[in-house]
Amino acid sequence: MKKQAKGITLIALVITIIVLLILAGVAINLSLGENGIFNRAKEAKIKYGEAQLKEEIETQLASLLIDVKSQGKDLTMNDIANRIDQIGEVLEIDEDIIGGEYKDHNFTVDKDGNVTIGNKLTGVKPTAEITILTQGEGLEKLEMQVVASTEEGEIESLEPINGAVLKTKNSVSDKIYEVTSNGIYKFRIKGTNGRTTIAKQEVTSLVLEMKAESILEGLDRVNTSGLVKMTVKGKTSSEAEEEEITYRLNVINKTGNLVLNAEEDDETIEDLKAEGITVNKTNKTYTFGATKDIGTASAYAQNTVVLKVNGDLTINEEVTATTINSAYGGPKGLIIYCTGTLTNNGRISMTARGAKAVGENVYLLKNKDTEGTYEYIPAAGANRDTKGVNRQTRRWCNWSRS
Repeated sequence: MKKQAKGITLIALVITIIVLLILAGVAINLSLGENGIFNRAKEAKIKYGEAQLKEEIETQLASLLIDVKSQGKDLTMNDIANRIDQIGEVLEIDEDIIGGEYKDHNFTVDKDGNVTIGNKLTGVKPTAEITILTQGEGLEKLEMQVVASTEEGEIESLEPINGAVLKTKNSVSDKIYEVTSNGIYKFRIKGTNGRTTIAKQEVTSLVLEMKAESILEGLDRVNTSGLVKMTVKGKTSSEAEEEEITYRLNVINKTGNLVLNAEEDDETIEDLKAEGITVNKTNKTYTFGATKDIGTASAYAQNTVVLKVNGDLTINEEVTATTINSAYGGPKGLIIYCTGTLTNNGRISMTARGAKAVGENVYLLKNKDTEGTYEYIPAAGANRDTKGVNRQTRRWCNWSRS
């Protein structure tokens, strides 16, 4: 009998190897190819990260909408831009869309609040140093120098976003600008590597000049801290014709709720002091204003101090809110302007009202009569028997002491 040969032929072996290679290729492609498992996992991770960033921005916008609606206002693109600026950078803004950068991603927000997240950015962002060249208080204008730099490539452009006027161009990355009003000035800086940043500088030392129907109507439009020359319509006496009167106000503008409890930490106290509010934790006193607001031996007091709180103001028990003062008295007056609810469980005091200052009539109420007369405290004092004036004066003083 013939012995039967057993084993695998060379052709079968080659076919087996080819099949295995094909299967390996398919497996590798499924794992590492353009639509492979690893790339899909990587894309899923990126999409998840983008979705998380989108949710964070949308949460801010939802909170903003609640704040705006609670004040009976309509949401604007500037409102959206200001809120986003607190967590990221707004690079572009117009009537229909806002473009910015958040956690190294580009994003856009349209006027309906729809958020779109772009791809992750690479490269190093440029930086800038801003120096105020004109020093002093109560200035009509000042100059600031903006110097941009980058660790990658070069500075492609440096341009102001709002209000600053170019005075001197030392180079593409070194420019001097002039500003004529208080506010936060922004500069867009682009690098040749494609990255962009926004440099900001707050200006508070300029006098803001404005006209208003009344001081309260004007304060509604003041959104920054600093000196304000406000011209309003008023009377120098109850018999006089209505005319334009100019007041100098030192405005302390606070965004958000403010609680006066005399329990702040040292860092918060330093921040408040920089804004014009001094805290004495020992006697639980908050003092508003600066030395520029009060009179001296040779000069009259010029300013009325204004505390504007864009939110709720709460004064706790045993806490006193007052103005700065010296041996020559205090400022010309104190105005507390609160857009929310003012809860006073403490004491609002104006005992520093004996300032060395030119007397002026203080108008309290406009009467609903045919002549439109005013209840007021006259600059030169009043006869004790004068109808209405003395009674209103007593009510005003009693309120200011309580």
